[in-house]
Amino acid sequence: MFGLLARLGDLDLVEHMIDVLVHQQDHGKADNPALLEAVTLLSPDRAAEHLEKIVAANAVNSLGPCGALLASALKGAFAKTPMQLQGAVKTLLDLLPGDPASAPQDQWGRPRVAKPDAAFIADLVDVVDRIDHGLARQAAAHVLAWPRHFDLDRILVPAAKRLIQAKRRRGAAFDAVYTAVVVHLETRIGEPLEAPRDWTRQSAIGCRCQHCAELSAFLADSTRESWTLRAAQQVRTHVENEIRRAGADVDIQTLRRGSPHSLIAAKNQASYKRRVAQRQKDLADLAALRR
Repeated sequence: MFGLLARLGDLDLVEHMIDVLVHQQDHGKADNPALLEAVTLLSPDRAAEHLEKIVAANAVNSLGPCGALLASALKGAFAKTPMQLQGAVKTLLDLLPGDPASAPQDQWGRPRVAKPDAAFIADLVDVVDRIDHGLARQAAAHVLAWPRHFDLDRILVPAAKRLIQAKRRRGAAFDAVYTAVVVHLETRIGEPLEAPRDWTRQSAIGCRCQHCAELSAFLADSTRESWTLRAAQQVRTHVENEIRRAGADVDIQTLRRGSPHSLIAAKNQASYKRRVAQRQKDLADLAALRR
């Protein structure tokens, strides 16, 4: 629709359709090219105002598309006048996820929290570094202050790799995120990595019932490789759930012989193998960041 309106040059309908989009609060990345084509028909000030309205209405539910919208705008109509998008960027920063107590609420009073991903962080860093040093520092400080929303491994490491691969402009936000990611990887790479020397395994079982106490004692025992619990299904299921909840390094199986059946737990090296895999990934990620 925006593409058609842009070709017709109908400015009133362009602005009307933007208002419809704002009202619907249903913005997707697929809308961005036609939307940007349409707003370029308007004066730069009006275009910037509409982009700010779109961000304000959609960032919580469509954070990624809004970040991509501003990143594309800076590469197109606003490439030579990036400061005109300062209002839209400030609005975007105000809607970043952080303290749930200050988050906007839905009709039932529940917090509405935006869902960032690596692509969004790459766009955000690129945008704020192009517009204003102060906004760049503010954005980076917020992202690094809320790891529950901007997880280092799940979001920031791949975002930093995207920025390096795309050879994006380096500024205050890029430097802060890049430094945090490199320090995170180097710190974990520097941690000792050694296979278990005996059969002791971490005992993080939360329950303190009789059967779970036996399980905890088994996990802490350096000489025992396996443990058998012969008990009713309800008890076995409870113990299995506690094992899974704690992420204990044991393989479990049920021996359906006799009555009641038996739960057999055998220790393994799952945690160590996960750390080995993580070390290999950390080394590869760090190498990619240093290219």
